[in-house]
Amino acid sequence: DDPYVPELPSFEPYLRRLRQRGGADVLLIAGTAAAAQRILPTLDTVGLRLRVLGGDALSGLESQPQAEGLLMSAAYLPDQPGERNASFVAAYRAAYPDQPLDHRGAAAYDIVHLLARGLDAVGPDRRRLRDYLAGVGRVSPPYEGATGTIAFDNQGDVPGKAVVVGVVH
Repeated sequence: DDPYVPELPSFEPYLRRLRQRGGADVLLIAGTAAAAQRILPTLDTVGLRLRVLGGDALSGLESQPQAEGLLMSAAYLPDQPGERNASFVAAYRAAYPDQPLDHRGAAAYDIVHLLARGLDAVGPDRRRLRDYLAGVGRVSPPYEGATGTIAFDNQGDVPGKAVVVGVVH
């Protein structure tokens, strides 16, 4: 358990200390892709061979050779099944061929389409739109989006939303 400041000039002292303490089975990078991009090559420098885990903040590392084998949890992966996802992936790649496709774009796509569905159903009244959205999955049908099914519970959470784990190759 070693928090870090992303602006450090080097992560080497942290990783050397980890190796001196007997190592570890895994390294969880609970930070950004920018920090991970600096941490991953340093593992080789200090002679650590660890399984590396991270969350969706590490999206974008897929093209980095040092990220090979990285396990990443996310709310979305582009190869998820479904017609809505296939449509989103095709449209995104056509519009942004040089941009990585990740949970941010997919979630924004779902949000815009869900808002459009709400506006069609109740019009532009803010209170009615808010109530409509809060009722998705209970009062009105769930929304089948690129990221999967969206259905809110009484607390405003989406308890049925899957979290996926991908391996970078």
